[in-house]
Amino acid sequence: DNPPETFPPPPPPIDFAGYKGKIRSVVDVKGKPVSVVDVLEEVGKSFVPGSGSTAGKADLEAALKSAEATASSSSGSAAAAAKVTAEVLKSAIANFDDAAHAAAAKADADSASSLTTAAAEAKKTATTSAAETTKRIAELEAQVTRMKSKRVDRTTTVEDVYEAYPDIKEEVHGEIDKHEWHKDIA
Repeated sequence: DNPPETFPPPPPPIDFAGYKGKIRSVVDVKGKPVSVVDVLEEVGKSFVPGSGSTAGKADLEAALKSAEATASSSSGSAAAAAKVTAEVLKSAIANFDDAAHAAAAKADADSASSLTTAAAEAKKTATTSAAETTKRIAELEAQVTRMKSKRVDRTTTVEDVYEAYPDIKEEVHGEIDKHEWHKDIA
């Protein structure tokens, strides 16, 4: 499955305040009467796309059970309101998995894009590092060759040592410039 290249824009925010004025149905949540709109709003706020969390769905299912119980134990307008509430909650539960799946697909697509970018950067870094390493290996091989050709014996001069070991030349001249005459004497 290849995710689509672009995604539709996110839906507009839900006007829960407007729905609170239109839907007055109440369900029993943890022993307290709570507005259906409040339950739906809480689920919407606590939902984290791509998290795989079903906590919000469990809250919706609990509210649905309460609404169904109210519908079966009530009569008249209370029963009708509870039935409408149950239908709204059923719809919300049915759409919960679709919303979670869509959010997870978007998160997967974003993750794939990030991984592709990271892989390209890693390849570029590896190529640069390989080139620098190859260059440094050539420099070190040349230095080893110089050192072998300038082995220290009776005929070795200070200039031969400096040529074979340029870091020693730097250190010695630095100590002379700073007048560190007894630095390396134990």
